[in-house]
Amino acid sequence: MGSGASQPEEEDDFMDVASEEPKPKKTAPKKKTSRKKRKGNKNPETNVPSTTKEEFLADVDFEYIDNHACKAPHALLYSSFVELADYLTDEGAWQDDLVKVRSVFRWVTSYNLKKLQIDPNPPADSVLEYLSKIQCNIGNHANLFYILCQMVDVPCVIVDGMTKNSAYKLGEPLNKKAIKAQWNAVYVKDEWRLIDVYWATTCVEINSGDTPGEIHMAKYTKRRVERKVKLEHREPVDECYFFTEPYHLVWTHLPDDEKWQLLPHPMKQSEFEKLVYVRERMHELEVEFPAKKNRRVNVFLKQGIGHIELDLPPKRSKFLRFKYVFYRSKGSMEDDKDVDVLLNNCVKMKQTGTNLFFDFDVPVCGTFNFEIYGKDANHPDLQEFDLMCTYSVRAPVPEKKLLPLPDNPDIGWGPNMTTLKSGIKPITHKKSKIVTDDGIIEIKIQAPKDSNLTMETRSGVVDDATLTKYVMLRWEEGHYIINTRLPKAGHYIMKINARNPKKDTEVENVLNYIIKHNGKQEVDNPFPHIENNALGPSENAEKLGVRAVFSETIVRTKKGNAIVEIEADEATEIKHEIDCTNEDARNAMMATVSQEGRLHTYNMDLPVAGEYTLNIYAKKESNVVHVYSFLIISVGKQKKPLGNKSDRSKSRGSLSNRSGVTDFSNIPTTGKSNTPRLITKTFRTKEVELLVPAPDDTTNIVATLTPKDNQNETVNVAPLRKDGSNWFNVPLASIGEYNFDVITQNPDGSLNYVAKYKIRRLDINSAEANEPEQPAFDPDAHFKARAKKKQAMVQGLEEAIESKNAGMIEKAMMVYTANVSNNNQDQLLERAEQTLKALAVRKDLLNAYEKRHIPTLERRLNRARACNYNKILDSEIVLASRLLDRLNTLKNLRKEVMMTDTKALTELKRYTCPPAGIHEVMSCTLLLLGHPPWEIDTWPKCQGIISRTGKESIKFKMADFDPRDVPLDVALDGKDMIDPYSEKQIHDVSPTAAAFHYWGTRQLKEVEATAVSLGGKNFAPDDATELETIAESEGSDGTSTEVMPLTQENLNQFDKSTNQNGHAPGQKTSPLRPNGHGPPSTAHTQSQKPSTRPLSDRTGMTNGTSRTTPPLPPITPRGLYSNGSNTPSTLTPRGIKIFEYRNTKKKGFGNQRKLGIIPDWKG
Repeated sequence: MGSGASQPEEEDDFMDVASEEPKPKKTAPKKKTSRKKRKGNKNPETNVPSTTKEEFLADVDFEYIDNHACKAPHALLYSSFVELADYLTDEGAWQDDLVKVRSVFRWVTSYNLKKLQIDPNPPADSVLEYLSKIQCNIGNHANLFYILCQMVDVPCVIVDGMTKNSAYKLGEPLNKKAIKAQWNAVYVKDEWRLIDVYWATTCVEINSGDTPGEIHMAKYTKRRVERKVKLEHREPVDECYFFTEPYHLVWTHLPDDEKWQLLPHPMKQSEFEKLVYVRERMHELEVEFPAKKNRRVNVFLKQGIGHIELDLPPKRSKFLRFKYVFYRSKGSMEDDKDVDVLLNNCVKMKQTGTNLFFDFDVPVCGTFNFEIYGKDANHPDLQEFDLMCTYSVRAPVPEKKLLPLPDNPDIGWGPNMTTLKSGIKPITHKKSKIVTDDGIIEIKIQAPKDSNLTMETRSGVVDDATLTKYVMLRWEEGHYIINTRLPKAGHYIMKINARNPKKDTEVENVLNYIIKHNGKQEVDNPFPHIENNALGPSENAEKLGVRAVFSETIVRTKKGNAIVEIEADEATEIKHEIDCTNEDARNAMMATVSQEGRLHTYNMDLPVAGEYTLNIYAKKESNVVHVYSFLIISVGKQKKPLGNKSDRSKSRGSLSNRSGVTDFSNIPTTGKSNTPRLITKTFRTKEVELLVPAPDDTTNIVATLTPKDNQNETVNVAPLRKDGSNWFNVPLASIGEYNFDVITQNPDGSLNYVAKYKIRRLDINSAEANEPEQPAFDPDAHFKARAKKKQAMVQGLEEAIESKNAGMIEKAMMVYTANVSNNNQDQLLERAEQTLKALAVRKDLLNAYEKRHIPTLERRLNRARACNYNKILDSEIVLASRLLDRLNTLKNLRKEVMMTDTKALTELKRYTCPPAGIHEVMSCTLLLLGHPPWEIDTWPKCQGIISRTGKESIKFKMADFDPRDVPLDVALDGKDMIDPYSEKQIHDVSPTAAAFHYWGTRQLKEVEATAVSLGGKNFAPDDATELETIAESEGSDGTSTEVMPLTQENLNQFDKSTNQNGHAPGQKTSPLRPNGHGPPSTAHTQSQKPSTRPLSDRTGMTNGTSRTTPPLPPITPRGLYSNGSNTPSTLTPRGIKIFEYRNTKKKGFGNQRKLGIIPDWKG
């Protein structure tokens, strides 16, 4: 396909276009695509569809049709719309309108026009030329779909209106000009159905919510184009925009004429403006809004507090999963970098059986975007997250600034469908939020023991690693029990993870709590060191054959003595650690270890009352792994009273629902206050290595690094000496969280944990990695950061230039000149300036293209040729040049008509029964001039019109003719009349009629070409009629054109010249099929200069000027106009007459095609 396709990927899937046939070979000829007969020209009444899309398309399989459309030969892009229409209907074999609409829809959506590389000079009058116009913003997808529906004889309209596209500003008043758009409605099986081809091709990319507010498109790169192209073009398509339900489409599409909403109660523009921004995934998941307030796009928070609720379908809710993104909008004037990076944590999501809740607690003011994403884990096509809806959240200045939550889990907060599915059932705390006065909480959860529950607690007020000292998990009497002693007031989160034993899946998050510590009583009373915060056996215990003789994980002493026994293989080396938070207790405690075969006995003397822990480890290869943990409660050598009942129950906060288990709020202690000797800290880094301080004495030190997600990949880290201190150079191979433990080995074989660190290696692009920090100033790092920032700005400017977006280039230039270079000699800056200049010229050229004013178009075209930097305006220059040639041809044709001799019409008036073809040629001419069919259906009626004089004469009407006033269906009817007769055939009978044949043929081409050029816009001059424009253009070029009048003498001369043209009698000079309609052959790729010979000397089609623009119809639907009537106020008198003809109920010609809904024109 020349340069009109992308770079080939696989040699086997490609072929040379030069050897490819335009049409696939058929074993038997099929009936060509023909236009059906129709009665009248009135649109069917619009009404609400009687069936849903699902019912309408029940038991319909489009696979064969889609394959046929997607395998269309690329050679068709170089042909006319007629040949493309023949292929899409399988050479006329498919007569069902639904099949034809689907074939057209899938072919249009099979090409990605953003990526398609088209030669700047595509063949004139070809399908590829119109695709080029779409890339240049001269055409659009709705027009392309419309004309193909006309070609395959399916009633279709183009609906004008507004869409919430990329120019839509969330929560702001609608900018009608910026969001103006077009889509289609087709009439299939006696019902109107809505289609948006453009959204079907641009909305297929899944937005997972990982990047807020953006959908990254594939970057366009220039590549060498070969003459081989891929045979299949199968771009993905969003089926939601094929026969879209009217009550779904109205969320994003509002027609100018409310009847095209196809709703029983049309929506007003004021309501459309206030609606939340909804995308197709919302409808695919059948999620609804329970109240009107949740349908509003703007959510106003009161003191930072707000709420959104959605209804879920009961039958599908257990398979639905949701996530969200909360970020500051670009238009927000406020900025708080400390909190903005954690905005997602200011929202609490909770999913119940049939409801989805979002609670806002925003500590800063501003305007924010809140995006909700969803998926269906049980649906094969909906298993990826995609955008459902977007709100604009407006938060006022809060009374006091609070820190956001440290995390926002994907499954939300509190018990949910994931909790139920995993077999987890909360017993004591069944809501998402827990409130406590003193931080002491006991949570009981019913779950299978082999679910291996784990927990993670985080807070903005306490370091994550330090917080592990204040929580404990254990299994007791069929339940998992979590105890907390939160030390400070503030918000905490607790994430509970589990493994599904039935599916043997990896650990997943199943339940999350938000804990609010009011701070009425703050007590810093951590637990002793408990490995992994869990009492009892670890996963390694069973693997290594280690078990406890007694199942209790909490041991109570008598007179300060405790005995713990475990069994292990004799070959397994067992080590232990005893810890206590009380300094006196640590100094006084003693432990004796004995071994008899498999039995290991720990006899501990704990004279000081308090809490102790015994952690058992087994040596596995070169590493030490945890196998068991016990909590030991000692009353000391002399038992002391625990206090009366009232003292024990005092200030228990939210512990009223705790069962009769150990009360960890009243553990007896003596001596000095608790001073935990274990060092804990959390490190965050973006680097692949991290320096961690090591103890001064590293003789018996062992340091281990374990990834959180893979406990079996433990590695030892050796200390090193640097700058007079000991350090650990910790390697971080991948992004994620690690546990880094520093341990000392005592002579008796026991262990002491010196430090437990949490290390998070962050993704450099993550929000957490961009949280504000204040490190010490490092000159080298500073200059490296500056160089990296400059490089990013250079890359940003290069990408802006490549995008050819003037706004992006201007912004990138401002940043570049302020931070990188403002030197006029800078080559990149010069490229940007030249590109900006060329884009400005492009904008002016497209405006001139729309106005169709010859002098202006010539000036803008010359300027574009002079400013065509890097050939970025090649396509626009070619299209504008072709339009200029067409406009000049039209001007010359009208000049010739004005200088014709009226006596030449005497020949036609003398006929009482004209020869074959004369009546058809004159009927076609009069039909184009605005006469309805019933005025020209007999020859005497045509004679009467031809005989008129003055301003009603056919001469003046032909001179005043504007092809843009003729609807496409009228032109196609005229083409049906004149197509069976060639110029030579008519000339042999009547040279005068041959002149009308040439005029009619030329004007039919202009009607088609003008319709294609419109591209859905009004290109007529605003303040002048076409004749005034021509008059201005005549005086602008400074040249005179000699035009020979249509006289009898010139007709005789024409007879001689035609005999020399070499046309055989009956030969058709038009390449169109007898039954076809649409653009002519594309043999001439370069437009020629208009001829100056008279009309009488150019009745042969091969001697005329080649048309240079393919067909496309006018594009606005019928309805009321600004003057309050059903007739456009901007039409010429002839145009009004044609409009009335189209709306009449009288019968038309018998050969008129089946009703095709032709939209009204504006110009």
